[in-house]
Amino acid sequence: MSRATGVKSRLSRYEGAWEAINRLIRAGGSWSGFERSCFFAGNGSAGFVNQSAVSGLDYLEDGRGLAVWDYDRDGDPDLLVKNRNAPQVRILRNDSGRRWHRLKLRLEGGVSNRQAIGARVVLRHGGVSRVKELRAGSGFLSQNSPELFFGLGGSVKAERLEVTWPTGSKQVFLDLPADREVLIREGEKEISSRPFKAPSGRRPAAGGPAAAVAVDEPRRVWLLDPVPVPAIRMRDLSGGKIPAGKFKGSALVLNLWSPECSSCVLELSEWSRRREASRSELAVLTVTEAAHRGSKETAELIRKAGFPAAFAEPEDLLALSVLVEEVVRWPRGLRLPCTLLLDSSGSLVRVYEGRVGWSELSRDAAGIRAKPAAQLARGLPFAGRYYASDWYRNEFQLGVSYLEAGLPAQGLKAFERTLRRRPGEIEALYNIGLIQLQSGNLDAARDAFETALAVQPEFVDAAANLGVVLARQGRLEDSYRVFDKVLELRPGHIEALMNIGNIELTIGLPERAAARFEKVILLEPGLVAAYKRLGAVHRSAGNLAGAREVYVKATEITPSDPELWSNLGVILAESGRFKEARKMCERSVKVSPGYASGYNNLGLVLQALKETDGAISAFRSAISLDPRTPPAYLNLARLYLKLGMPPKAGKVLREYLELEPGNPEVRKLLRSLDD
Repeated sequence: MSRATGVKSRLSRYEGAWEAINRLIRAGGSWSGFERSCFFAGNGSAGFVNQSAVSGLDYLEDGRGLAVWDYDRDGDPDLLVKNRNAPQVRILRNDSGRRWHRLKLRLEGGVSNRQAIGARVVLRHGGVSRVKELRAGSGFLSQNSPELFFGLGGSVKAERLEVTWPTGSKQVFLDLPADREVLIREGEKEISSRPFKAPSGRRPAAGGPAAAVAVDEPRRVWLLDPVPVPAIRMRDLSGGKIPAGKFKGSALVLNLWSPECSSCVLELSEWSRRREASRSELAVLTVTEAAHRGSKETAELIRKAGFPAAFAEPEDLLALSVLVEEVVRWPRGLRLPCTLLLDSSGSLVRVYEGRVGWSELSRDAAGIRAKPAAQLARGLPFAGRYYASDWYRNEFQLGVSYLEAGLPAQGLKAFERTLRRRPGEIEALYNIGLIQLQSGNLDAARDAFETALAVQPEFVDAAANLGVVLARQGRLEDSYRVFDKVLELRPGHIEALMNIGNIELTIGLPERAAARFEKVILLEPGLVAAYKRLGAVHRSAGNLAGAREVYVKATEITPSDPELWSNLGVILAESGRFKEARKMCERSVKVSPGYASGYNNLGLVLQALKETDGAISAFRSAISLDPRTPPAYLNLARLYLKLGMPPKAGKVLREYLELEPGNPEVRKLLRSLDD
């Protein structure tokens, strides 16, 4: 579904979804589940026959568009097929032969539109009438050529042909000879015609009209606009760090290999011999996974190759894989050996997938600084004249790809480079703001969102996140105003409703907050976070029955959420229903054995039930699961004090202070024990 025109809203999610789909296709996936294409032929009796298999047209590609045309001018309809995946275009020539006669008609409007769209033609031959209309938009994202094809069977002429033009005027023509291309102009009595061209007789080469590239065939790509390679953390064979800028200043061959890849090993061996023979000074750095660093076999292969070697973490290799996927549109997951040619600034200029010879590498490295015309000629996959004045890469989508891969630091740099070339790119500003917000850099996040809003004041998602930043900075009044503005522009903005409700709850407006959360639940009944906040509102107002009802509904939506069961236990405990509270807390740690708060609340309930040993065990479980959270330490220490065990209480508090020495509440309790 396309967005409605005129809607001012950010498109990142929409575009990101399409990019994810395209990535699936590039990785060999299928939009339509590998369904075969269908081809139906008319049987002459108002019916059709499925000839998909016998015609050879039952391809497995994700068909997207289809157009009919006569590309070889021999009078029969050929097909142009557009696919989502490779081969993206197929031209299917009709070689059905000349057993029957045919007529191809072209119309040219005069008073009507030039292409005569909307014209209706009735052709009669051998006692049979055929009716066709000339239409625009013949298929999805497709348009047939503006020609009408008529099969005449054994008839050698069209006895009568009537054209009704879009204006309503009519023309009639008699005894038109078959096997010709006929042009009729609106209002003219004379027609022009010419015979069809002879069929070429050529057949497609073995392997089909567009044989796929072999999986093992090497691939090479020159980049028209070099792109910076992400800085990767590397260590040498002994474990020492390799400075990121060590190889800048000259061309560098970055070879990605694995000791388990025989082709990689052969390539490095060939490079070593050729380099020594040519006395080349071209710098080479071989890079493999850090997991291979302790291997004696790997060390021996590196020694034999004689090139500087580096070991990189999986996250850094992923960054290189994302880069290659995005700039050359290959599937993610590099096929080894993969070689990257970098210029003196550390930017990627050429990619090689599969083995590459040393002489080719040397020649390419020497030609990095070619003149613009030469760069263009080698970078384009086809010959032609380039009319644009400049070319450059928009790295915005590269930044999005980094974010999708969980690499925000690399995404931030890509978005910043986008802004240097396109300062008003609000989507880049928005994503910079998100990254800075998630990293806790609130001032930088605020600057990014405010800059985006200065360019487009109605950018509601940027405003909503600006409100989050202001709230975290303690500027609740400013944050409230921002969220209020967001809701003016988009009353159903879920994040704004949630956040303004949280502010209203904080500043003592529980009724307003409850109304916000209830509206969220109405808009998105499955959003459990809204139930949690509404339950908190009821609890803060002393409406424990209302809070319990809300949480029960939430557990029906997400029964695997331990916080819901734990909160239910707390509410039941506050109502004095400790046995029921115990069941809820036990359910919490059952659905999530690693949920520390569940054990802490269970300990409080067991303490209320005077099950001291169980309470101590529950508090200890909470501490082991989350050693840096004070409630369990404080609750356990207080329980020991209640049991008359001050030394044990002091020991618990000192355990916590070793981890978090600055906690004032723990220090206060410990001082009271010392006194």
